[in-house]
Amino acid sequence: MGFAWGALAGPGIALFANDHNMRIIQNLAGDAFAMDWQAPISAALVEEAVKGIGVFAVAWLGKPLLNRPIHGLLLGGCTGLGFQVVENITYSANAGLLSAQHNPANALLVGFVRLLTGITSHWMLTALAGIGIVLAVARADWPVRRRAQVFGQFYLLGAALHFGWDAPSPASIPVGSIAARTILYILIFAVVYTWVLRTERHWFRAVVGWAVTRGIAPAGELSTLISRQSRRRARNAERLGGNYNRRNLLRRQRTLLDWVQETGARSGIRVP
Repeated sequence: MGFAWGALAGPGIALFANDHNMRIIQNLAGDAFAMDWQAPISAALVEEAVKGIGVFAVAWLGKPLLNRPIHGLLLGGCTGLGFQVVENITYSANAGLLSAQHNPANALLVGFVRLLTGITSHWMLTALAGIGIVLAVARADWPVRRRAQVFGQFYLLGAALHFGWDAPSPASIPVGSIAARTILYILIFAVVYTWVLRTERHWFRAVVGWAVTRGIAPAGELSTLISRQSRRRARNAERLGGNYNRRNLLRRQRTLLDWVQETGARSGIRVP
């Protein structure tokens, strides 16, 4: 649903709103200012808001199921990815039309650059914002002030990174500036993702403990599922035991992971 919103609704709304916003900025601040800053200002305001509305709608509809940081990151990432795919197609198509009677290398260059820089594009920006949106919608057990703070922190982080990416580069180092921003954005996302992963593992351990204390799951095996490394270690232990069927064991681990997710959703356990 998030991907569909980002792909089908977001780009059209953003094109319309950006066009009008840029004219407003140009009229208020003048041509010289608008040439450099109308695009980053309008994009950070409009595009993040349009994608955020889609994330909010899906989060509201899925409140019983979407309540953890990982949910916001995945939902926001899918919504931003839908927007990103259609935007890339649009830019490439426009470049092709503009160079149809001349050298087609320009269109190929546009497509290549947007593909190359896609690692820090809309999917990442909305994934960050989505964490704040989902937590603000789902965590009714938090006071309003805390929900507003969490929403503001993550949403503004995504919008600020969007503004920073579209901001004009120094004329002397345009390529170096893009490379530096890409590295910086990857590092920022890595820090947030590490925190999200830590909260998810905390939730997983809490659900496993909850299931074991109530006697609805045996102790031991569920704890080996918490990471890719621990699952591999458990399979190696089974192989050393002599009775080993890799395909059946992988299927069992995936089934148990799904069971923990369903059980955790019904348990009411949430990440502190």
